[in-house]
Amino acid sequence: FTEAPVQIVEYADLLCPDCKRLADQLAQLEAEFPGKINVAFQPFPLEAVCNDVVEKDLHPGACDVHYLAAHDLDQFKPIYDEIWGTWPPPRGEERAEWIRSLGERFGVSEALTDPETQAMVQELIQTGKEYEKTAEEFSYGIRSTPTMILNGRMVIGTLPYDQLRAIIEEIIARAEGGSRFLEAWEG
Repeated sequence: FTEAPVQIVEYADLLCPDCKRLADQLAQLEAEFPGKINVAFQPFPLEAVCNDVVEKDLHPGACDVHYLAAHDLDQFKPIYDEIWGTWPPPRGEERAEWIRSLGERFGVSEALTDPETQAMVQELIQTGKEYEKTAEEFSYGIRSTPTMILNGRMVIGTLPYDQLRAIIEEIIARAEGGSRFLEAWEG
């Protein structure tokens, strides 16, 4: 992270509608508070093909999309922006063609068969084990998307924008020597 007062780790699936909502909120917050928010993306595809935390393939093709995005880090942000900017992705049989085309357009098609890229995505998924379990029935702290780690605190799911913005404002106010309403957010 840079020295931004707000530091967010965004665990998301690039084919997840709620993750799209969070990505839109984070983009809006970054525009409202330039230089105050730093977001790091962590892939967490909700597809059992590559993610052993999930039991079913909620978003078929999610592993392949994350392989494409992770293969060439210079292409990550353009691929991320393309996916969120042309939302929603196709469904059914059209999805495979869309993934193939995405790989070709960004020159990362080899990611779909590259064991190093696939191992890297698997390693990033496994970072979810670093976080404390939120309930006994779950083996991971990170177990679904979207989940964000906001200045060290786990937030599962999305919040209404006004609530998320209020939390961000408070964190920034505290970093700048003021405080408005949240007690002990920084732990």
